[in-house]
Amino acid sequence: MLPAISVFIRKTFKVYFSSFKKLIPYFFFLFFVSLLIFLAGSSKVWLFLLIPSSYIRFVVHILGVIFFSFLLFVISIAVIRLVNNVYQGITSPKFWTNIKQSFALAFKNILALVFLGVPTILTYLVFFLGFLGHVSIWLLALFYLLIIFIGILFFFWLSFALVSISLENMKLWNSVKNSISIVKGRVWSIFIRLFLPSLLVYFSFGIFNSLIRLAFGLGWIYIIALFVLGILIIPFGVVVPTVLYLEIKQNNSQKEELKVPEFIN
Repeated sequence: MLPAISVFIRKTFKVYFSSFKKLIPYFFFLFFVSLLIFLAGSSKVWLFLLIPSSYIRFVVHILGVIFFSFLLFVISIAVIRLVNNVYQGITSPKFWTNIKQSFALAFKNILALVFLGVPTILTYLVFFLGFLGHVSIWLLALFYLLIIFIGILFFFWLSFALVSISLENMKLWNSVKNSISIVKGRVWSIFIRLFLPSLLVYFSFGIFNSLIRLAFGLGWIYIIALFVLGILIIPFGVVVPTVLYLEIKQNNSQKEELKVPEFIN
């Protein structure tokens, strides 16, 4: 049984704001990772000068993507575990304890990172084919449309796979089956509940973006403020499916309790 949309949206924002103080170290960690990504992206000129071979540059780029993807994988697991504790009213582990445990869990489930990253991997493969010039522009467009379709399927059906891995310690295929079983028969209902809270956040982000730009123009203050806002929003992407998963799990438990027969002595 799914929670009412209005109830779920209120619960999601309540859990997020209740977690905010505890999320501060994770925001700094995300800032550090984002800064590394920015520096790596801005050093492409040096990459071209130091590595003349296109193939080797591509391999180095892919290794960098894998490294940063793994770090984001670890942070996602850590935030999901933190959100679960806040939702349950359980004492949350300290930041570094949570990161170390999440790192171990992420490393143990590295195959999940690869599988859940299939749309991204396909995008890079198609990009590489286009870079080599062996594929026509029409075929590339068809490939990208196929990737978008696969990405939408992953978003719908595997929304709860990472949550299952983080909270239930499930292996990849069990987490995939669990996510599919939750979504099956109620794709539209799940989509609405996953989409609306994020839509509200991004709508608010757009308003803040416009206000900051009006106040400070397009200078460094605007860029820094936009960067900080982006960091604050990133964890919200895993808060939404985590809260929905916990709400469904709680509602199912209550439903099962109601089925327990009462015996009269």
